[in-house]
Amino acid sequence: MELTLGTKIIIGVIFDRDYRSDFEISGILSEIKKNSKLAHIHRRKEIENFLLSVEPIHRAIKRKIEDRKKRTGNGLKFNETVHGILLNITEPLRHSIIAQFISKQVPFHKIVMPSMDESTITENLMKDFEKKWGELEARLFLVPGKKVFALLNNYLQDRYQITITLSQLIDCFELEDIPDELSELIEKIECFRKESID
Repeated sequence: MELTLGTKIIIGVIFDRDYRSDFEISGILSEIKKNSKLAHIHRRKEIENFLLSVEPIHRAIKRKIEDRKKRTGNGLKFNETVHGILLNITEPLRHSIIAQFISKQVPFHKIVMPSMDESTITENLMKDFEKKWGELEARLFLVPGKKVFALLNNYLQDRYQITITLSQLIDCFELEDIPDELSELIEKIECFRKESID
Protein backbone atom coordinates (compact mmCIF):
# COMPACT_ATOMS: atom_id res chain seq x y z
CA MET A 1 0.00 0.00 0.00
CA GLU A 2 2.88 2.36 0.79
CA LEU A 3 4.31 1.68 -2.69
CA THR A 4 0.94 2.40 -4.32
CA LEU A 5 0.47 5.67 -2.45
CA GLY A 6 4.13 6.63 -2.63
CA THR A 7 4.22 7.60 1.02
CA LYS A 8 4.89 6.02 4.40
CA ILE A 9 1.78 4.93 6.29
CA ILE A 10 1.75 5.21 10.07
CA ILE A 11 -0.48 2.50 11.48
CA GLY A 12 -2.52 2.59 14.67
CA VAL A 13 -4.70 -0.30 15.82
CA ILE A 14 -7.44 -0.34 18.47
CA PHE A 15 -9.51 -3.49 19.06
CA ASP A 16 -12.41 -4.48 21.26
CA ARG A 17 -11.40 -7.16 23.74
CA ASP A 18 -14.36 -9.46 23.08
CA TYR A 19 -13.51 -12.61 25.07
CA ARG A 20 -9.77 -12.81 24.43
CA SER A 21 -7.63 -14.02 27.32
CA ASP A 22 -4.81 -11.93 28.81
CA PHE A 23 -2.33 -14.42 27.28
CA GLU A 24 -3.82 -14.00 23.82
CA ILE A 25 -3.95 -10.20 24.10
CA SER A 26 -0.30 -10.10 25.10
CA GLY A 27 0.62 -12.14 22.02
CA ILE A 28 -1.56 -10.08 19.68
CA LEU A 29 -0.14 -6.78 20.98
CA SER A 30 3.43 -8.06 20.56
CA GLU A 31 2.70 -8.85 16.91
CA ILE A 32 0.85 -5.59 16.21
CA LYS A 33 3.61 -3.47 17.77
CA LYS A 34 6.07 -4.77 15.17
CA ASN A 35 4.31 -2.69 12.49
CA SER A 36 2.18 -0.18 14.40
CA LYS A 37 2.96 2.99 16.31
CA LEU A 38 -0.26 2.60 18.32
CA ALA A 39 -1.58 -0.74 19.56
CA HIS A 40 -4.39 -1.06 22.08
CA ILE A 41 -6.94 -3.71 23.03
CA HIS A 42 -9.65 -2.58 25.43
CA ARG A 43 -9.89 -4.28 28.81
CA ARG A 44 -13.67 -4.21 28.31
CA LYS A 45 -15.60 -6.27 25.76
CA GLU A 46 -16.58 -3.32 23.54
CA ILE A 47 -15.91 0.41 23.45
CA GLU A 48 -19.54 1.02 24.53
CA ASN A 49 -18.74 -0.71 27.84
CA PHE A 50 -16.83 2.39 28.90
CA LEU A 51 -20.23 4.09 29.22
CA LEU A 52 -21.66 1.41 31.51
CA SER A 53 -21.10 3.43 34.65
CA VAL A 54 -23.63 3.64 37.49
CA GLU A 55 -23.42 7.33 38.42
CA PRO A 56 -23.59 8.80 34.89
CA ILE A 57 -26.48 6.46 34.03
CA HIS A 58 -28.29 7.58 37.20
CA ARG A 59 -27.79 11.25 36.26
CA ALA A 60 -29.02 10.62 32.71
CA ILE A 61 -32.18 8.87 33.94
CA LYS A 62 -32.94 11.65 36.45
CA ARG A 63 -32.50 14.30 33.72
CA LYS A 64 -34.79 12.47 31.31
CA ILE A 65 -37.47 12.01 33.98
CA GLU A 66 -37.25 15.69 34.88
CA ASP A 67 -37.48 16.68 31.19
CA ARG A 68 -40.51 14.43 30.77
CA LYS A 69 -42.13 15.92 33.86
CA LYS A 70 -41.68 19.48 32.46
CA ARG A 71 -43.18 18.48 29.11
CA THR A 72 -46.07 16.31 30.29
CA GLY A 73 -46.62 17.18 33.94
CA ASN A 74 -46.24 13.47 34.74
CA GLY A 75 -44.40 13.28 38.06
CA LEU A 76 -42.88 9.79 37.85
CA LYS A 77 -40.21 9.25 40.48
CA PHE A 78 -37.06 7.20 40.03
CA ASN A 79 -36.65 5.30 43.29
CA GLU A 80 -34.58 2.36 42.05
CA THR A 81 -30.83 1.93 42.03
CA VAL A 82 -29.00 1.75 38.71
CA HIS A 83 -26.79 -0.89 40.35
CA GLY A 84 -29.86 -3.10 40.89
CA ILE A 85 -31.24 -2.49 37.41
CA LEU A 86 -27.92 -3.40 35.77
CA LEU A 87 -27.63 -6.57 37.85
CA ASN A 88 -31.16 -7.61 36.87
CA ILE A 89 -30.97 -6.87 33.15
CA THR A 90 -27.55 -8.52 32.71
CA GLU A 91 -28.30 -11.71 34.68
CA PRO A 92 -30.21 -13.39 31.80
CA LEU A 93 -27.08 -12.96 29.62
CA ARG A 94 -24.92 -15.04 31.98
CA HIS A 95 -25.11 -18.44 30.25
CA SER A 96 -24.56 -17.00 26.78
CA ILE A 97 -21.56 -14.99 27.97
CA ILE A 98 -19.92 -17.82 29.93
CA ALA A 99 -20.27 -20.07 26.86
CA GLN A 100 -18.48 -17.50 24.68
CA PHE A 101 -15.92 -16.69 27.39
CA ILE A 102 -14.90 -20.35 27.64
CA SER A 103 -15.13 -21.28 23.94
CA LYS A 104 -12.94 -18.31 22.92
CA GLN A 105 -10.30 -18.90 25.61
CA VAL A 106 -9.88 -22.70 25.76
CA PRO A 107 -8.10 -23.03 22.37
CA PHE A 108 -5.50 -20.40 23.27
CA HIS A 109 -4.94 -21.87 26.74
CA LYS A 110 -4.36 -25.27 25.08
CA ILE A 111 -1.59 -23.71 22.97
CA VAL A 112 0.03 -22.02 25.97
CA MET A 113 -0.41 -25.02 28.30
CA PRO A 114 -0.56 -28.10 26.03
CA SER A 115 -0.04 -30.57 28.88
CA MET A 116 -3.04 -29.30 30.85
CA ASP A 117 -6.27 -31.26 30.46
CA GLU A 118 -9.05 -29.34 28.70
CA SER A 119 -11.49 -30.00 31.55
CA THR A 120 -9.02 -28.41 34.01
CA ILE A 121 -8.67 -25.38 31.74
CA THR A 122 -12.47 -25.11 31.48
CA GLU A 123 -12.88 -25.42 35.25
CA ASN A 124 -10.29 -22.68 35.88
CA LEU A 125 -11.97 -20.42 33.32
CA MET A 126 -15.39 -21.02 34.91
CA LYS A 127 -14.01 -20.06 38.34
CA ASP A 128 -12.46 -16.92 36.86
CA PHE A 129 -15.73 -16.03 35.14
CA GLU A 130 -17.86 -16.59 38.27
CA LYS A 131 -15.57 -14.36 40.32
CA LYS A 132 -15.87 -11.56 37.75
CA TRP A 133 -19.60 -12.05 37.28
CA GLY A 134 -20.22 -11.73 41.02
CA GLU A 135 -19.12 -8.07 41.10
CA LEU A 136 -21.09 -5.58 39.01
CA GLU A 137 -18.07 -3.51 37.98
CA ALA A 138 -16.22 -6.58 36.67
CA ARG A 139 -19.43 -7.94 35.09
CA LEU A 140 -19.81 -4.71 33.11
CA PHE A 141 -16.41 -5.41 31.50
CA LEU A 142 -17.76 -8.75 30.17
CA VAL A 143 -21.25 -7.97 28.93
CA PRO A 144 -21.96 -6.88 25.35
CA GLY A 145 -22.23 -3.10 25.82
CA LYS A 146 -24.55 -2.36 22.90
CA LYS A 147 -26.97 -5.10 23.96
CA VAL A 148 -27.01 -3.92 27.59
CA PHE A 149 -27.89 -0.38 26.47
CA ALA A 150 -30.77 -1.78 24.44
CA LEU A 151 -31.96 -3.79 27.45
CA LEU A 152 -31.61 -0.75 29.71
CA ASN A 153 -33.66 1.39 27.34
CA ASN A 154 -36.33 -1.32 27.05
CA TYR A 155 -36.55 -1.37 30.85
CA LEU A 156 -36.70 2.44 31.13
CA GLN A 157 -39.31 2.66 28.37
CA ASP A 158 -41.53 0.07 30.09
CA ARG A 159 -41.20 1.60 33.57
CA TYR A 160 -40.76 5.33 32.96
CA GLN A 161 -41.58 5.96 29.29
CA ILE A 162 -38.09 7.34 28.68
CA THR A 163 -34.97 6.26 26.82
CA ILE A 164 -31.43 7.62 26.97
CA THR A 165 -29.10 8.00 24.01
CA LEU A 166 -25.37 7.43 24.19
CA SER A 167 -24.74 11.14 23.61
CA GLN A 168 -27.11 12.04 26.47
CA LEU A 169 -25.25 9.60 28.70
CA ILE A 170 -21.85 11.00 27.69
CA ASP A 171 -23.11 14.47 28.70
CA CYS A 172 -23.72 13.09 32.20
CA PHE A 173 -20.11 11.98 32.73
CA GLU A 174 -18.00 14.05 35.07
CA LEU A 175 -14.20 14.04 35.09
CA GLU A 176 -13.98 11.54 37.94
CA ASP A 177 -16.28 9.12 36.06
CA ILE A 178 -13.91 8.72 33.11
CA PRO A 179 -12.07 5.39 33.39
CA ASP A 180 -8.26 5.65 33.63
CA GLU A 181 -7.90 3.30 30.66
CA LEU A 182 -9.92 5.65 28.45
CA SER A 183 -7.94 8.71 29.56
CA GLU A 184 -4.69 6.87 28.82
CA LEU A 185 -5.99 5.76 25.41
CA ILE A 186 -6.94 9.35 24.49
CA GLU A 187 -3.41 10.46 25.42
CA LYS A 188 -1.93 7.66 23.28
CA ILE A 189 -4.12 8.68 20.34
CA GLU A 190 -3.06 12.31 20.72
CA CYS A 191 0.64 11.30 20.73
CA PHE A 192 -0.01 9.11 17.68
CA ARG A 193 -1.75 12.00 15.90
CA LYS A 194 1.11 14.41 16.61
CA GLU A 195 3.68 11.89 15.46
CA SER A 196 1.80 11.19 12.24
CA ILE A 197 1.72 14.88 11.22
CA ASP A 198 5.38 15.60 12.09
